[in-house]
Amino acid sequence: MTFSLKEIVNRLDSPSLNALLPKGVYELISLGMNCNEDAFRERCIQRIFSAENLLLNQTSLNVILGNIKRKKIPEFLNELGIFDPSKDPREQLETWAKNIDEQKLRALFRVFGEKFPEYEETQMEERSNHGTVVPAYPLFPYQKNAILNVLDKWYRKRAPRVLLHMPTGSGKTRTAMNIVSRFLNDHENGLVIWLADTEELCLQAQNEFEKAWKTLGNSKVGFFSHFGANKYNLTGSETGFICSTLQSASKLIDKSPKVANLLNLKKPLVIFDEAHKATANTYEKVLDYFGSNIIDSGSTVLGLTATPGRASQDESEYLAKMFEQQIVTLNVPGYSSPIDFLMNQGYLARPTFKTVPFDFKIDEWKKMYGLPDSYTLNKSKDGKRIEDFLNADTDRTYKICEAAIDLAKRHKRIMIFAGSVEQSRKISCALNFFLGGGCSYSVDCTLPAKERQKIIEWYRAPGKNSDEVRILCNVSLLTTGFDAPETSAVLVGCHVNSLVLYSQMVGRALRGPNAGGSRDAEIVRIVDNGLPEFMDVSKAFSNWDSNWR
Repeated sequence: MTFSLKEIVNRLDSPSLNALLPKGVYELISLGMNCNEDAFRERCIQRIFSAENLLLNQTSLNVILGNIKRKKIPEFLNELGIFDPSKDPREQLETWAKNIDEQKLRALFRVFGEKFPEYEETQMEERSNHGTVVPAYPLFPYQKNAILNVLDKWYRKRAPRVLLHMPTGSGKTRTAMNIVSRFLNDHENGLVIWLADTEELCLQAQNEFEKAWKTLGNSKVGFFSHFGANKYNLTGSETGFICSTLQSASKLIDKSPKVANLLNLKKPLVIFDEAHKATANTYEKVLDYFGSNIIDSGSTVLGLTATPGRASQDESEYLAKMFEQQIVTLNVPGYSSPIDFLMNQGYLARPTFKTVPFDFKIDEWKKMYGLPDSYTLNKSKDGKRIEDFLNADTDRTYKICEAAIDLAKRHKRIMIFAGSVEQSRKISCALNFFLGGGCSYSVDCTLPAKERQKIIEWYRAPGKNSDEVRILCNVSLLTTGFDAPETSAVLVGCHVNSLVLYSQMVGRALRGPNAGGSRDAEIVRIVDNGLPEFMDVSKAFSNWDSNWR
């Protein structure tokens, strides 16, 4: 026989039922719930408590197994194929459940009559030309001009380091891959090192290189992934395309200096994705090692960014100095800003901005931290405590949920930036309750890589011909370089004072119709009283120009 998860959930008392939900979700949902406990339980079963949620999470699994009726446990153990009459059934089940592996999970899904989730490898879509000779990896005119200006600075002006400044959504990665392909075509046995600070950015770059090289390459070239759990040993990999996180590259320099030195001797082309982060000590060390700024050293560096500055003026000036003030930015005759041109031409979406005000309860905040009434708030010094307080505020989190529900009336792909992993999970769970199960997921670095990738591919899947709403919640995992062209709305629910960070978040929704996105985008921000507002993406694009002159 099979056992029923629904039957067990229906028998749970209130504390056990709440234990199946992320911390704080019941309080959050109760603010907008107009139903009794039985209706609440039934809606949770329909919209939140899937077999995956109940059995793949250790806490939920313990609740489920702990509520199997004692007289049914021997039968349950027998279904699992592990029943030992000489042992106490409850103790035997608890011992068996302490170390759950895939084999045990498959057995549990079978006994409960549920289908075990299979993670399929993402297959790259093959391109075809339909009988017309067209470029399989084309560039827009402004991208071609950017490439020519980069090459001019490298080879005519002899600048070893150049920063390519292009708006989010305008195709920095594609532009850079044309430069990479040209370099490898021109340099037999040449080496390219692509650096990024997250595994997601590295995986995206690796996939994009494979796609570009199949069209633009003139010979076989090796590619090597130096990131993640399946990191490739770079010994003997002195030619081709290496994609590495900055953290892994730093460890290579420190722990495998001979290997790192052999790579360095190849005078590689170094691509630094999201190069505005280069001022961090570890990242600067990697850049200096593989990409010398000495003229005639043989090294060439291309930095990529949509925001060529940092939060402070000193850091912004230092970033410009690291690249010797050599920047290539988009300049379009007849337009005061390239942003306006890209929007008019349909390369970028035209955003509208909306703010949702929220009153920061300063008296409660002072009381929480034992501060006197006379204490004067210092937003720089107290930033972390303010963020923690806001992230834990259920009323404020509910404001985010309300704003998301409103966006779901007009948009099919919505990205939410929360202030903490816990808040992100609460928002996602509550949205599934209010809008329907399976409409929202939360991603963070604690999820297994395959599960994280499965959720991201679910969100990226084309949906223009469907009415299905998909909402992706995260904290800062997807602020930079994440490409999901159909995203047409961004909800900034976290406390943010940085123009750099805010610009990156807004950029997730700025893909225009000519780049597979939307003509219009909607940006909603929860604004806590006293915080600065950033509303003009054109002004943001040119905010750091003075540092590069």
